[in-house]
Amino acid sequence: MSHLSFFTPYEEIRKKPGSLFSIGCQMRDEEGIVVCWETKKEILEKITPPCFKVAGTIVNAYIITMPNNNFGLGYNETALQIPVIYKGVPGIYFMSHFLYGPGALGGTFVGREMAGFPKKICEDISVSRLNNYFHGYCEKDGVRFFDIEATLGEYNTPEAAVLFAPNDACKKNIGTMYFIKWDLEEDENGRVGFENARLISNEGDTTYSQWIPANIKITLQSTENAPWGEVEVVRAIGGGYCKFENLGSSCKVLEKLNAQELEPYMMTSHYDCGYISAYTERKF
Repeated sequence: MSHLSFFTPYEEIRKKPGSLFSIGCQMRDEEGIVVCWETKKEILEKITPPCFKVAGTIVNAYIITMPNNNFGLGYNETALQIPVIYKGVPGIYFMSHFLYGPGALGGTFVGREMAGFPKKICEDISVSRLNNYFHGYCEKDGVRFFDIEATLGEYNTPEAAVLFAPNDACKKNIGTMYFIKWDLEEDENGRVGFENARLISNEGDTTYSQWIPANIKITLQSTENAPWGEVEVVRAIGGGYCKFENLGSSCKVLEKLNAQELEPYMMTSHYDCGYISAYTERKF
């Protein structure tokens, strides 16, 4: 063990050609369901950071298994996404993101520290399929905050066929995701706040190897740490059961943001309530 050290030469960090530091994140063999529904625009405008324009009333979400990546053990994940526009460029803003499983802590660290995903840990994310029936759910604080039942074969509405046409084509899709990063700092009075906020653009690819239209039923509930019920389901649009991979992405800083202005939009998505409620005991 004498050869082991806290010091790692620069060339050793990038020695493995398939590593995170050599080629970035790569995720293969992902499988699960992607869904969308109509909500109220005033809800989205309330919870979306002011640097974006809300694109409409449609939101997206998914529940997937993530068994094969180049940065850790496998895990399951779910995410709530809001289509937004930044200076005329459409993209996706991740409103909330949860992980569960053996690699969840590692995946949360990499996603938050590197890209700015609002990743947190939850108690359970389940994905199951029997023939043409799918069921997936996510639990946080003992509450099933996101539940999807789906019958595979057709969409709820004709709109879904248009929205999901790029996925159904099973070709490589390149899209823009927007993230916000900042430094959590302690000042001279011991109080904690945001500093050095910046808006990040992430250009990433998704290649679907399978896409099956799905007629979906969505049930949302809220907890202090996962208030998904706020984004109420006015109308289910549809979904798709899929298999896919993500092998390439690139990030760049678009602009500096007002860090203090962002705090109200970021606390619940990125931190459990103990950080602002003065809990003396927390699970995470």
